[in-house]
Amino acid sequence: MPHSPSPFARPQPGLRIKEGAPWFRRLSKEEIASLPDEAKRVLKTIRQLQVELAKADTYDLRWMEGRHFLLAGATGSGLGGALATMVLDSVVSSGSVTVIARDLTRSIGYETGSAMQAQAEEVGMGRRFHWFNDGLALEGKVFDTIVSALREAGADRVVYINTVAAASSGLLPGYPPVFVKDVDENGLFQWQLSPLSEQAIEATRLIMGTMAIAFPASMPRARLRPRDGMPH
Repeated sequence: MPHSPSPFARPQPGLRIKEGAPWFRRLSKEEIASLPDEAKRVLKTIRQLQVELAKADTYDLRWMEGRHFLLAGATGSGLGGALATMVLDSVVSSGSVTVIARDLTRSIGYETGSAMQAQAEEVGMGRRFHWFNDGLALEGKVFDTIVSALREAGADRVVYINTVAAASSGLLPGYPPVFVKDVDENGLFQWQLSPLSEQAIEATRLIMGTMAIAFPASMPRARLRPRDGMPH
């Protein structure tokens, strides 16, 4: 196998190694209590950056006005949250936003969704904004709820963008080792990532692959369709 130039392909000499992968840490009561304010701060920072970029003619968002967006995975402090903030500001007067997520209730993702909902209510968007925290579905009650929201918003053609991030930390079986730095109570160390189980691989494939692609294909059954010529 050829030598990889990546710094993640070999361990740093003298640094402790743990086999496995990083895990979600349970938040303290203080951290949980601070989440709503942190969510507002995140969205405010995103909005300020977008305004600066728009003023500098870095990009033109006027094409969004009057269109109907369905944004999957569009909460949190990453790409999804930035996208939803930008779209929400662009369709205040006309058009709609439906945000689909599946976040833990005690998380920055959930609180940014809640903050978006509050903002939409404050500017009078009414039923032109929806936020659902049950994830995507191809049929059943969850699917019907999403379709009803789009119809309520007056959408017939929909701009669908999927930024769902639901991958597990680890390696596909048979791949060379990967080393990732982290910090614990004893200081700096490095993870040697373990191979993923078939269950973890299939969950990622389903949510980020099959579901992401099959969802827009299900829209014609509901007499909705991705907007021609738009990203979806």
